[in-house]
Amino acid sequence: MQKLSNIPETSIEATLPVMPIKRDKALATLTATEVAVLEFLSVKGPKTAPEIKEKVQLSREHTARLMKRLYEEGYLERETGKLPFKYSVKKEMEKFLKKPETPAN
Repeated sequence: MQKLSNIPETSIEATLPVMPIKRDKALATLTATEVAVLEFLSVKGPKTAPEIKEKVQLSREHTARLMKRLYEEGYLERETGKLPFKYSVKKEMEKFLKKPETPAN
């Protein structure tokens, strides 16, 4: 059996270029309503489910389920100090929510 101790240790991560995640892939599993909620929170800052309900025009129950799903899937953070919870977009997600700029003609 040959010893492998003479092989220099290199990290695969160090040799591969960093591939940025694209907006389309990061948001691919979301519905148009979910993307709209994330964009709304990105622009307007932390909001409660009742405030978001007014924006998306959904029932209270549907909005609560929507916010819970986005939170559990890691798109949102929520302040739990008092009710109702305030939701905000995670910092990592904000770059994906910025609308791509269209080139000027």
